[in-house]
Amino acid sequence: MMTQSRRTALLFRAVLVSLPIFWCSSVWAPPMARPAFHPIEVRPVEPPKQVESVKESDKIDVLKDPNAPLPKPTGTASTQVESPWHRITDSLGAPTNSIQQAYVALIVLVDGRGVLTTNYTQTGQTEAQTIILQNPELFQADALVPHVARLLGPNVQVSDLPVKIVLTQAIDSDQFNMIFDKKLQTFRIDMSNFRSAELYTKDGANVYLLEKVNRPKPPPRWMAKLNKCCVFTGIPPDFTGWNRLHDIPFKKDSARVISLFPDAATAKALKDIGDSKNIVHPDQIKTNPEVAIREAFASGDAGSPVVVIGHVAGGAFRVEGADGFDISFEMLTNLARDTGRPLFLIGCYTADQFQAPVNGPANRDYAVGTVNLLYPREVAPKVVAALKSSSNVQALVEHMSDPALYLWISSDFLVNADSAGAKTLRAPIYKDTTDGKRSIVGFLFVYLPCKLLGACA
Repeated sequence: MMTQSRRTALLFRAVLVSLPIFWCSSVWAPPMARPAFHPIEVRPVEPPKQVESVKESDKIDVLKDPNAPLPKPTGTASTQVESPWHRITDSLGAPTNSIQQAYVALIVLVDGRGVLTTNYTQTGQTEAQTIILQNPELFQADALVPHVARLLGPNVQVSDLPVKIVLTQAIDSDQFNMIFDKKLQTFRIDMSNFRSAELYTKDGANVYLLEKVNRPKPPPRWMAKLNKCCVFTGIPPDFTGWNRLHDIPFKKDSARVISLFPDAATAKALKDIGDSKNIVHPDQIKTNPEVAIREAFASGDAGSPVVVIGHVAGGAFRVEGADGFDISFEMLTNLARDTGRPLFLIGCYTADQFQAPVNGPANRDYAVGTVNLLYPREVAPKVVAALKSSSNVQALVEHMSDPALYLWISSDFLVNADSAGAKTLRAPIYKDTTDGKRSIVGFLFVYLPCKLLGACA
């Protein structure tokens, strides 16, 4: 007796097309479960041949036979072809007339053409249109805008929908480089009207979940999710580097917290950590701050982490007031190196922290001046949660983020700090502001001594 799964497999095999469809890990699945993905052999796509005339019966679906000529455009660079819509929606997500479950799909072929459609059906439609965009039309400014508006109708905001981008090759291929500028970390196809994207590639190991951040100047930066919620990185993402953070231990029970926030509310919040002898407050060290900080590093469990939080001015933490003082990042990093203790700095953003290690076009990511919107009331609960629940560095990074405050880690992840083998990690903290924009408001800096990583040079 034939099983249901066998019948499904035979049915699917009967309608094989060259559209690349892939298995995806459930860890990347959004709250609405994705349909099952079926691996399909992908054949190379040759550039379209020139034809003088095409009859209606000659309009062959390019996704069924990628080597077949496209119908000749009539008046515009785009033309509709026989719809592969059902095959696309079977793979990427079911048809819907609900905008809350809708998406736009863009299948990019190796010769630079794009196949554009949506799973959203307007009133009176049985299926959405499927549109072929020629190369170079696909790469022109606002190329998708009129076509997406036609697919969705006049009452739908494009920014409300995700776009699902499907490649026929892997993320390290020339095809990916054709559509994405790794240096500027932005799409060469104009995706500025979308807020989020899902990237499917031939390798199929992951579905890459991407979100947009508007820079002070265009084009926008796109970033890849590293976890289910709120930790991001560059594209393509380095999952090996991310997983390595899981293997680096964090001794939460003996961590030393140095709070340079002078307010009573922060002191009260930090009491939830537990052991008060591991918490240092500004009023305890104001008489001779540098000596007190050195003593804090020298005491306690050797090799346990030191976490410093506070307001930032330039390259230092600053405590304001009549008894105010500065503690420089350089001093704290040198103490971590000398004592062999991992160091975690968490503070509000100023451009000085990022200008030095960032060169060229990447500077456009960091606004000049101070965006001091990271408040003690936001930082303290994160630190408490991280110290109570984190047994490794990856968990600490995750606990420092949430939907309101999220982290972006450089694609380099762990950068060599010295010849001995120590590593550093830098992660700006972003926040969605009330005007709908995203802004860097703070930072996480991590120094990891070489012996914590397994060996020293």
